[in-house]
Amino acid sequence: MHAFSVFGSSTNVVSDTLAATVVPAVETSIAASESTQLSETQSSETQSSDIYSSETQTTATTINTADSQSAPGTEATIISDTVQTQSMNVDIRFPINKSQIIPGFDGNAARLDSLSAMIDSLISGNADIKSITLSGYASPEGRLEYNKRLSTARANSLKKYIAEKYHFNEDSITTVFGGENWDDLRTYVENSDLKYKNQVLRIIDSNVHPDKKLAMLKAKYPSTYRYLFRNAFGKLRYTSVLLNYTPAPVVVAEPEPAPVIVESTPEPEPVAEAVPEPEPVAEDDCDEGMRPILAVKNNLLYDAALAPNLEVERWFGKNRQWSVMAEWQAPWYVWHHNSRAYEILNVGVEGRYWLNAHDRCHRWLTGAFVGAFVMSGKYDIEWASKGYQGEYLATGVSAGFAHRLGRRWNMEYSLGVGYFNTKFRRYHGMFHDRHLIWQYNGNSWYAGPLKAKVSLVYLLDMNLFKKNKNKRKGGAE
Repeated sequence: MHAFSVFGSSTNVVSDTLAATVVPAVETSIAASESTQLSETQSSETQSSDIYSSETQTTATTINTADSQSAPGTEATIISDTVQTQSMNVDIRFPINKSQIIPGFDGNAARLDSLSAMIDSLISGNADIKSITLSGYASPEGRLEYNKRLSTARANSLKKYIAEKYHFNEDSITTVFGGENWDDLRTYVENSDLKYKNQVLRIIDSNVHPDKKLAMLKAKYPSTYRYLFRNAFGKLRYTSVLLNYTPAPVVVAEPEPAPVIVESTPEPEPVAEAVPEPEPVAEDDCDEGMRPILAVKNNLLYDAALAPNLEVERWFGKNRQWSVMAEWQAPWYVWHHNSRAYEILNVGVEGRYWLNAHDRCHRWLTGAFVGAFVMSGKYDIEWASKGYQGEYLATGVSAGFAHRLGRRWNMEYSLGVGYFNTKFRRYHGMFHDRHLIWQYNGNSWYAGPLKAKVSLVYLLDMNLFKKNKNKRKGGAE
């Protein structure tokens, strides 16, 4: 849109000669402007989808003359002032659950160069950058509240990057939560050939809470959700940049005997050449689409000691940061005519806090943890007809670390230390232990390491049961 104002003239009648001179010039200028806009439109259609830019311009051209009757040769001052808003959706991508800008991640270096080229061009042209608004967007996996914090943190990372590189006042840079990027996800699904495209679009377009939308997608179309997670979600994690600026005013002196309306067409801002990027491969750390309900474990160290064992663990809390585990060990061996015995029955309960489970998309039961445990049991240890029987109680603290092995498998390492107390009876076996001669009773205690574990963990997934049920019923998924 172009607005024109003429000051300093009281003449209401323009001669035919002046009209004949001005009107063709204006028509030529308008035609040139339309041609320029058409060229810009065609050029913008060929740009990569990684960076989108749009411009809103308002141009006011003012021509001042001393008097409408000024003698020929009088100089008129033309002041052109253009207020522009430049919008760039800069596709700065982030690893899952991360908010730090990593230039080497997924082509970010080229995108940061494009952003720098835009800001450098404004600074070199003496433009007055009024404000910068950064809107962080998040892919919709995880809870809405967590994604708000994550997307804002991503926008703050870009804010710090721009402020430090160009020494901008941070008060002029605003960060906002752009939202869970359901709009771009809808566009991706609409342009795809997914088997359940219409059903997925109905869920996306529904008015239910975003967390419920996600749960519906996972439950009703798990394989489609996994496909979207691997192929679409990585494109939804970006930050948009809105620049508000005013270019330096241009003052031009022209000899003009009478007011003349002049339309100026601002030069288009240079757009950095788009660099095609390979299709991103989304990290599968979350294993979204899985619905594990329980972890089943086996301690390989106990197995090496010929002690059959089993552990089950279940997580709880808003971000799965807490878990409770129950364990059982029961080596129960007698040999050599009952003169040797290795019998222990142990049960225990342990509560754990997972230190990095604040990430909503964090893999189940992985990372570092600390815990507290209590265990109790009884035993009969005999060698060469001399043995001990008794009961014990132990309590202590534990710490460990777990990592992923496969889609449903983890490996866990832990150590527990604490206090152990037992009441025992010393005996001597006779006649192949058909008779036990009690010798004395005792009470003993110990403080130090109590248990060590290298455990293989299997995540029991609810989808396994659903798949079997669907197969029996002839279900689609």
